[in-house]
Parts: sequence; C-alpha cells; structure tokens
Amino acid sequence: MRVLPIGLALARSSGWLLVGIGLMVIIFASRQIDPWPSAKMGAAIAGTGVGLIVAVLVRSLAQRQRQCLSCERELPTDVVECPHCATRPVW
Repeated sequence: MRVLPIGLALARSSGWLLVGIGLMVIIFASRQIDPWPSAKMGAAIAGTGVGLIVAVLVRSLAQRQRQCLSCERELPTDVVECPHCATRPVW
C-alpha cells in the first residue's frame, strides 16, 4: 500500500468528513416543516466534500508516473535512478 503525503491524506479525510456532515444536515432537514433551505445547504456541503475527494484522486493519479528527461520513458515517481538509461531523474 502506498502512503499518501500528509497534505493529500488530510484533504481526502476532510472531504469524507464534509460528505458526512452534509448528509447529516440533509437527514435532519427532512424532519423540518420547510426542509428545502437546510437541504440545499447540506447538499452544498456534501458537494464540496465530493469535489475535494475527486481533486485529491486526480492529483494522486497524476503523480504516479513521470517522464525520464533522458530517454523519455514513463517512470514511477519513487524511483531513484532510471532503469533504462541509468540517469537520475530530477522532479
């Protein structure tokens, strides 16, 4: 299992927290006489959480592969030396 940097892990967990809070607001709003203003707020909170989770996933997927500067082959970001041309990538 690959460990995420603390910034991405914190953003992902904050996104899940916002989704949970938004869903709780929607559930509690359904018990009110006029639920639409509170339900809209809950949907906005949950939508913000989903957007944060998607942004973290896109960023973590984009960081998995980088291109070697010498031989232009795709390499994982955690390699120290390119196995094809034996140069040290700089990123």
